[in-house]
Amino acid sequence: MTAAIRLRRFVAAVIPWLACAALAELFLLRTGTRLAIHIPAAEALEGPYLVAASVGRFAFFVALVLAVLAAGAALSALWARGDAPARVAAGLFAGFVVIAALLPLLPGVAPITAGIAALAASALAAAVIPGRGPWPAVPFALLGLSLLASACYTAVLASPGPSAAAAVPLLDAAEFTGLVAGATLPLVFRRRPAFSAALVAALAALLALFVFAAPSASLRIILLWNGGITGALPPLLYAAASAGFVAAAWEAWRRGESRLLPVFALLLAGGLGLHNTYQTLLLLVAIAAAALFAPLTVRVDGRGSWSAHVSPGALAPSARQL
Repeated sequence: MTAAIRLRRFVAAVIPWLACAALAELFLLRTGTRLAIHIPAAEALEGPYLVAASVGRFAFFVALVLAVLAAGAALSALWARGDAPARVAAGLFAGFVVIAALLPLLPGVAPITAGIAALAASALAAAVIPGRGPWPAVPFALLGLSLLASACYTAVLASPGPSAAAAVPLLDAAEFTGLVAGATLPLVFRRRPAFSAALVAALAALLALFVFAAPSASLRIILLWNGGITGALPPLLYAAASAGFVAAAWEAWRRGESRLLPVFALLLAGGLGLHNTYQTLLLLVAIAAAALFAPLTVRVDGRGSWSAHVSPGALAPSARQL
């Protein structure tokens, strides 16, 4: 068994646990603790609140450790894959991890960290193409553009000249491209979603439309804190993003591509809070996993090769899909 296959299997084993920990942190720590201040007479719920906060903090540290492990294994697997897009993506991903680790010691490099994250996301999106084709890479490339707009926003804020108001269009651009990425997520499957997926997506869109059309300041504050979503754009955009995300998750379950469900969960946990290196790391791990979970075959000489159009039944015994 080659190193690329072992690393790929390790990522596939870690990603579901990482997704569970990240979702627990999202709902218990980021959402639960911040929602409590908006509940009247919250003192009566102090006991459950403290339990939820403790479990959420534990889940955060577990998710952080697993994210670092998954990132190291994923970038190593991409490097071992050998093709140019994968190796460029692995190098940029490694650069982001190193600079993000040094950020507490060198806070002035925050704009550089955001810029490298944008380049890494774009390169990882390109690494999706050899295994899945160009269309499935579109939503991940849009996430790269979202990270790029966020990096420009951070750079403008760090510069002494322009005011914060001048950077607001960049923040809107980051959110807009992130929402379009969510709306186009079903492209990962290269086929039109089934009727059941369209139906569930329509229900999700109606719910999102109701939520974002309602004048609830508290809800928008929570969404901003948790996922970097301002709610300032037209509600139809949030409805389209919700529909695309739910349709993609439904299709992954219906088609039996269960490995993609944790990937989508990481995209949800990462959100658009792109100023946060932990949430950005979740997004990058998710895109890297999408690139690695493309069909992998092994030739007679034992070297790994990726192909989007080879079925397991068409392979010789020495080149079965793994």
